[in-house]
Amino acid sequence: MCFRKTGAEVQWQTNGLVAVDLALAAEQAGNAFDIILMDMQMPVMDGHEATRLLRKAGYVKPIIALTPIRRPKSPEMPRRWV
Repeated sequence: MCFRKTGAEVQWQTNGLVAVDLALAAEQAGNAFDIILMDMQMPVMDGHEATRLLRKAGYVKPIIALTPIRRPKSPEMPRRWV
């Protein structure tokens, strides 16, 4: 991934539950991530729920939602997911 070329440390996780646990543990250890790129379609726990849990736990760092699926524009589609 191109982020490593900039010198960024990158952590990949296989599902949303593991991502939540890792982000909260890093924050508790005083080493919170600068930014989280959250896949909205992860297994076990999707990115929507993972982001909700992080925010409920008080996580305030930026979380950017990513998805490979293009959704049609709809008046029901929320502008903010969190």
